[in-house]
Amino acid sequence: MRERLRVLMVTDVPGDVGLIDDELRLRGADALIQKADPSEDISTLVRDAAWDAIILGTAPDSRSIRTHVAWGCDAGEIPLILLTDGQDADVEVDALRIGVAECVHRDRPYRLVPAIERGRRERGERSHRRTAEAERDRLVLALEQAAEPIAIAERDGGFVYVNRAFEQIAGLDRETLLGQDPASFGSTNASYVYRRIRAAMRGRRSWSGNLRHQRSDGTQIDLQATVSPVRDGGEQEATHLVAVLRDVTEERRVQAQLVHSQKMEVLGRLVGGIAHDFNNFLTVVSGFAELLLASLAETDPLRRHATEIARAGKKAATLTRKLLTFSRKQDFEPRVLDLGVLLSDAEGMLQRLISADVVLKTSQPESPCLVEADPLQLEQVIMNLVVNARDAMPGGGRLSISSETVRLNGWATSLGLCEGRYVCLEVSDTGCGMSEETKARIFEPFFTTKPMSLGTGLGLSTVYGIVRQCGGAIEVKSDVGHGTRVRVYLPEQNSPARSTTPMIPTQTPDLRSGTVLIVEDETPVRDVVRRTLERHGYRVLEAGDAAEAQQVLLQRHASIDVAVCDVVMPGLSGPELAELVRVRYPSMKILFMSGYPESPRLLLRGAPFLRKPFPPSLLIKNVERLIEERRAQEAS
Repeated sequence: MRERLRVLMVTDVPGDVGLIDDELRLRGADALIQKADPSEDISTLVRDAAWDAIILGTAPDSRSIRTHVAWGCDAGEIPLILLTDGQDADVEVDALRIGVAECVHRDRPYRLVPAIERGRRERGERSHRRTAEAERDRLVLALEQAAEPIAIAERDGGFVYVNRAFEQIAGLDRETLLGQDPASFGSTNASYVYRRIRAAMRGRRSWSGNLRHQRSDGTQIDLQATVSPVRDGGEQEATHLVAVLRDVTEERRVQAQLVHSQKMEVLGRLVGGIAHDFNNFLTVVSGFAELLLASLAETDPLRRHATEIARAGKKAATLTRKLLTFSRKQDFEPRVLDLGVLLSDAEGMLQRLISADVVLKTSQPESPCLVEADPLQLEQVIMNLVVNARDAMPGGGRLSISSETVRLNGWATSLGLCEGRYVCLEVSDTGCGMSEETKARIFEPFFTTKPMSLGTGLGLSTVYGIVRQCGGAIEVKSDVGHGTRVRVYLPEQNSPARSTTPMIPTQTPDLRSGTVLIVEDETPVRDVVRRTLERHGYRVLEAGDAAEAQQVLLQRHASIDVAVCDVVMPGLSGPELAELVRVRYPSMKILFMSGYPESPRLLLRGAPFLRKPFPPSLLIKNVERLIEERRAQEAS
C-alpha cells in the first residue's frame, strides 16, 4: 500500500492501538492512527478528516454499531471494521447485517490490512458508481430537455430511447415509438436510407443525410440527421445507433425562396437585356414598315403585307413591354388609388373575361384599401390572375375576388416583406390546382401548362414583376384537385396623393426644314431614323459613336439644329456627349432615344426622350418641337 493510511481507532481496550500499529507496520503500511474514546461523540471528528477506515475495538451493542455506521456513511461511506475476540458469533452476524464492512479477530490481525484494502476499494467503486449514475442522470436530463430530437436504437433492432423533442417531431408518444423499427421512420425512401446507415455502421463511421418524414397528422417535415455508432466498452462492432435530428423544414423553405428569388433576378436581367435588343430590332421593323406604308398607294396590293408587318411590330412591342415589366425595369406611373374601387370598376370587364359556367363573386372591403401603383398595371395584375383562374376551371366552378387591409407580423419576412400593414388582393378558384413542381415554376417567363396556342407563359411572370415593382409580394397556395388561392400583398398607403400626368408632346407646325445629327451605333436603327427624317424634308448627318459625332460637330455645328442621340453607346455615352454639346454649343437641342428601360434615369430631368421602338410620327413631332423651340429662343 503506497498511500498513507488514516485510521480512526475507537476503543477502550488497552493494547488495541499498539496491536493495530504493529500489524500495519508489519505489512509495510504507512499509517496514521488516531484513538478515540467510544463514549464520546466522534461525529465531528469523523466528518472533518479523510479516514480510510474506522476500527471499532469495543464490543458495542447494536445501537452503538448503527451510530458508528451512520457516522461513516455521512462522512463518505468510510468502511467500519469491528475488532472482536471471536467469542460471540451472533454479535458479528448482527454487525455485518447492520452495515459493518468486516469483522477481524484480535488473534488474527493479519486480516486487518486486506480488510482495509477491500473497504477502500469498495468505497472507491461505490463512489465511481455514484458519479456514473449522477452523470447518467445529468445526461438523461440533458437529452430530455434538448431542443434537437435524439433517439437511440439497437443496431439490428428498434428504438430503445427517444427524447421529448423526438416524440414531438414524430407526432407519436414514447410508448409507441419504443421498439419500433427505425426504418419505418421517415419518407418513402426511408428503408433505402436506413440501409445506407447500416452500411456506414458496418464501416464504423457516422452517416449524415436528409430525411422527409410524414407525421401522424399528415404534415411533412424535412429533417437533417446524423447517425453515429455506439460501441459498448471494448467492442469493435457497434451495439447501438444514436441519431440526432434537426428540423430544417423552415430553413429549406426560406432557402428555396432565396434560390427562387435569385433565379427570378437572373431571369429578369436576362430578359431586360433581350428586350433591349428586341427594341432595336423592332425600331427597324416598325420604322421601315411605316415608311413602306407611306410610299404605297391605298390600292396597292402590297399595302396589306406592309400593314401586317406593322401590326406584328406593334404586337412584338407589347410583348417586349411585358418582358420589361417582368424584369421590373419598365418605367411606370404610380399613384395612390383604392384597390376596392378599382375592383368594383373592373367587375363588368372581369365578368366578360370568364365563361358562363364560372360563378364570379367579388367582396367589397369595409374600408378603403389604398395602395400606390400604376392603375393600368394593377388592372393587368387582376386580369392575368382572373384569366389563369378561369383556365384552371374548364368545366366551370367558382371564382372569388376580394381585397382587405391586413397586418403582417413576423412571418412577413418569409415573403421578403417587412412587418407592417398591407392591402391584400385575394383571387381564389375551385379549379384543378397545381402540383409542387408546377407551383415552383409559375413565375418563370414562358413557362405555361397550357397548349402552345393558348398562352405565351408571360401572364404570371408579368404579375410577379409588377407586384415586386410596387414593393409587394405574392403568396400562392394550391393542391392538385383542390383549387388555388393567390394573395397579393401591397404596402398600404395612408392617404390619396395627387396623380401625375405624363407630358404629351405639343403639336407643332410642319416646318419641314432643319438639320439633324443622328448619333447611333446600330446601323439599321440609324438608317431607319435617317430615312424617316429625310422623307419629311430634313437634312441629316450621321455618326456611329460619340467620337465620330464630335468630328461632325467640329465641322458642321453651326448648321445642326437637333442631335438625335442614343443613350448607351461604346466609348462616351449619350448623356456624356450631350454635356459636351451643351457646354460648347448651348443652342443645339438634344433628343435621346434608347431601348434600355433604365435609360431615362440616366438623363437630366426634363430631357426629351424616345423609347424604342417608337413610331416615326412621334420622332417627327419631337424633332419639329425642338427646332421650333430653338428658333423661338434665337428670335427672342
